[in-house]
Amino acid sequence: MEASLGMARRKNSLKGKGTLLAVGIALLLGAWAYFGERGPVVEPGETPAVAALTEMRAEDVTRVEVKADGPPLVLARQGEQWQIEQPLQARADNEQAKQLVQGLLDARPEREVAADVKDFQPYGLDKPKLEITLAGKGGQKRVLMVGDKHPAQQSSLYARLAEDPRVFMLPSYVIDNVKNKRADDLRDKTALAVNPEKTKRVTITKGGQTLVAERRDKDTWELTQPLRAPADKEEMSWTLNQAKELRIEKFFPERPTDPEKYGLKPPEIQVTITGEDGKDATLMLGKPVPGQQTVYAMRGGDPALLAVRKTAVQDLGKDPGQLRDKTLLAFKRDDMQRLAVTSPAGAVDLTRDGADWKVTKPFQGKAKKGKLDTLLFSLEAVKGTRFVEDKPQDLARYGLDAPRAKVSVWLKGEAAPKELAIGKQDKDKTYFAKSTTQDAVYTVPEYLVSDLKLKPEDLKG
Repeated sequence: MEASLGMARRKNSLKGKGTLLAVGIALLLGAWAYFGERGPVVEPGETPAVAALTEMRAEDVTRVEVKADGPPLVLARQGEQWQIEQPLQARADNEQAKQLVQGLLDARPEREVAADVKDFQPYGLDKPKLEITLAGKGGQKRVLMVGDKHPAQQSSLYARLAEDPRVFMLPSYVIDNVKNKRADDLRDKTALAVNPEKTKRVTITKGGQTLVAERRDKDTWELTQPLRAPADKEEMSWTLNQAKELRIEKFFPERPTDPEKYGLKPPEIQVTITGEDGKDATLMLGKPVPGQQTVYAMRGGDPALLAVRKTAVQDLGKDPGQLRDKTLLAFKRDDMQRLAVTSPAGAVDLTRDGADWKVTKPFQGKAKKGKLDTLLFSLEAVKGTRFVEDKPQDLARYGLDAPRAKVSVWLKGEAAPKELAIGKQDKDKTYFAKSTTQDAVYTVPEYLVSDLKLKPEDLKG
């Protein structure tokens, strides 16, 4: 009986609590939905951010107008791209524009001064020193007005929203970050709009000669003008990244009526990057001036005069010899079946024996692994340091008719070997070289020749 009464009492004590619990959950869900849409929850005693006061999110802002003493600054967003509309018309730096809007909306007033102000004159808000207008989707518009500094707190400024009687204090650094921005601070400083991964053609005009390199697939480039030859993918990647990272150092107010005055007629170099969508981005660079760290520049279709770092002339003004593929030997060690090396130190012939190597000439025996590994490391990917001549008619000129050193590599599945011949030393201590994989003569570094001067007895296991 007592057990039954106890159970009945527990049931009565819970009666109605299910309804309260459901209401509580509904309120929590409503609060989550509200603040999830409108911003973070404001803790008791905490001042809401400007975003909450304006009921605007940074991603919804499509226009910003800043009015102070001078000409107004106006930014407008078209899709994902911000543009400067006043005091000049130019493409804006998206990140700078986003930071300006986000920084303002994230700012928290230090405190509320008064909730229902009738006379704004004591705060300097009857004639604001600064007005920031934010416009958003659907015609939403909020105007933030900024007045005088607090007399006892010089790092704070009085502020209010138009048509709102409340006056609050904002940190001066928040306002200065907007007020002190100039159009040039917000302009897009990208000299060339380049996506290296989506570039299909590079055209470089320099000294009256035009070079064209075209992408064949993700990692393969080919020079198609002034000659047809494989291009070096690392050099192409480096050049495109230099173009992507190049920044405008200075914008000039004048539009040059005489480009020759700035070394731009003709330009020292002209670079055109063509994307996979077929659109071109062109940059013209003027002649470097001794003592100056920048050169004049202009972008294709843009009359504005710019300045970029002087080294861009060398970084982007590549010639065919710099961009063509200089690979003389390239193979995977596991594919090697036989190796023959002739040098002033002697001649040696080696053959793969399972996982090991054995010397077959001038003696027979297992090869010493350490010495052989050093040699193979040098030979696996030999690149020329400088292009010398394409399809040479006189090999004797480079000492390649009777090479001082020669390497032959037989690979699995290939009947003929890949061969590298090394000739005379050049004046810069490099050596002339030519391989069977290239029709051109290049130079190779001195250390490669030193590595090849291997005495056969050094390979004895």
